[in-house]
Amino acid sequence: MARARNIKPSFFQDDKLGELDPLSRLAFIGMWTVADFKGCIEFRPKMMKVQLLPYDECDIDVIVSNLEKARFIRYYSVQGKRYIKIVNFEKHQNPHKNEKEAGSDLPDHQENYNENSVLEEIGTKPDLIGTDRADSLFPLPDSLNPLPDSRKARTSALACPPEIDQQIWDDWLSLRKAKRAPVTETVLNAAKTEAGKAGMTLEAFLQEWVSRGSQGLKAEWIKPQGRTQAPSKLDGYLSNFKDKDRENERDITSTAVRLG
Repeated sequence: MARARNIKPSFFQDDKLGELDPLSRLAFIGMWTVADFKGCIEFRPKMMKVQLLPYDECDIDVIVSNLEKARFIRYYSVQGKRYIKIVNFEKHQNPHKNEKEAGSDLPDHQENYNENSVLEEIGTKPDLIGTDRADSLFPLPDSLNPLPDSRKARTSALACPPEIDQQIWDDWLSLRKAKRAPVTETVLNAAKTEAGKAGMTLEAFLQEWVSRGSQGLKAEWIKPQGRTQAPSKLDGYLSNFKDKDRENERDITSTAVRLG
């Protein structure tokens, strides 16, 4: 059940929050309203998307990952269920006494964490996070959570596809970095799809993307190039009318010459 929470003026001047995109900041506020009195939330991506940002086209996994990377939330897992802990929630919020007295079924990670409670990726993809789980605010010893080679490979940067000029690729990567947006296989595949819809090569599509300087680009945003519009019936009628008018002028001129 959603609850009313406090928001302080200092929230809007926080420089770390200011580095995040607006939807991530809005989602962070929304998390306060669905968290229990300890600041804990069961992490169910689809449900969280509906609760926090039902009308926005966005990837809740990316938003949550951005907040975790910025150290505003923590991930943890207890008995196979996935949770989020809002950092310093109890310091900045003052839940109603009835809420505390009623208690919560959600475990607090500080109370329940042990060597058998292993952090999971909880719906976030390593290539979206850009860091290993050991970089979390709640790291696990390497002996408890070894990182498989296959997962290490997924965290590496994407290589430039052979059909794309290296300079265009580097410019696109720089744009994504400036927008604090991930560069993943999913994003690249989506770009290929949009390029196909626009009738463009992937290289041309990324070049157009870079020239616009936008965080995203869709096929419908691009005006067709070199496409001419077929003449309408009205155009044909006007053309015929002009031809007949010129013929009439010639006839009148000829008659005038003969009469003269």
